[in-house]
Amino acid sequence: MKLKVAIIGLGYLGQNLAGKLIEDQSFELTALIDSDPSKQGLSIAGIAVSDDLESNLKDIDLVFITTNSLLNQIKETPVTVIKHNQTVTV
Repeated sequence: MKLKVAIIGLGYLGQNLAGKLIEDQSFELTALIDSDPSKQGLSIAGIAVSDDLESNLKDIDLVFITTNSLLNQIKETPVTVIKHNQTVTV
């Protein structure tokens, strides 16, 4: 069974991680989330980048947070993920 994965943050690290997860048969990349307006409309492996964190956490097994923002700017992101009973990797 593949782990369903979401990535929050689609900068260099997030995009690189997405490529690695797509290659690995253990994972199914199901959601890409980024609040940067310039990332909206991008697509990786047919998955569109969204800015809607809440709706993209349904049926996810593992969430990678790959933002490079300051902690005080993203502090609510891990809390939101944990409230959805998801495993978080920062």
